[in-house]
Amino acid sequence: MSVGISTACFYPEISENAVKFLCENGVSNIEIFFNSACEIKGEIFAEILSTVKANATRVVSVHPFSSAFEPFMLFSDYERRFEDGLELYKSYFDACNALGAKILVLHGDRADRTRHDDRYFDRYHRLYNSAKAQGVTLAQENVCYCRSGDVDFLKKMRSELKDEVAFVLDLKQARRAGIDYHDYAEAMGEALIHLHANDYNEEHDCLLAGCGITDFAEIYSTLYKNGFKGDSIIEVYRKNYGQPEELIESMRYLEGFENKK
Repeated sequence: MSVGISTACFYPEISENAVKFLCENGVSNIEIFFNSACEIKGEIFAEILSTVKANATRVVSVHPFSSAFEPFMLFSDYERRFEDGLELYKSYFDACNALGAKILVLHGDRADRTRHDDRYFDRYHRLYNSAKAQGVTLAQENVCYCRSGDVDFLKKMRSELKDEVAFVLDLKQARRAGIDYHDYAEAMGEALIHLHANDYNEEHDCLLAGCGITDFAEIYSTLYKNGFKGDSIIEVYRKNYGQPEELIESMRYLEGFENKK
């Protein structure tokens, strides 16, 4: 396990500045949350790529800004729009490939949709194969307001797609769904490849790791026993901490659990 930080923690700071701060402050592993289409190609992407390479920073994963549009683009009744969405996501896969990132995070369809599971799994599988062709794994994240917030849905997804599915476990999303993370971890099984780490207390459901009451020793012990070999990326919101240096302190805290089984 390696520990890193997501640029999502800096939003609405522009992405290239967030990448620069992390790279220049000793963060060896990062997730890049792209916030605009102009950031995945052209001059801005070139700047991000240059910063990453100059600092020998490992980009673990990429999170697309278009997650909010995935129900409309990728999982609607309109097949033609899915084809357009697939082309957009190929741009993300290209960006991942250039950065060396092996994971793209997917939110998927909303929970209030009544579309058939089979079509969801078919759309995911087509996206998964497109990512795979570019050396990238498309990983479904548990999100409380999405279909992926349903443990039984994730179990069915894993059963139907077998070896061609992967998952991201987000601790705050589990809390917001009111579901114990153990249930998600069990549903995801060995297909769990990535962790979004965060903490909480009685007043706040999202804090930096080490600033709340989460038993990370127990979490990592459980995940390791289940075969987890992925990385942990700190992902919180800008309102959840004060100075950016606190992110580094949180990362060091989680590194204390690194590879302890």
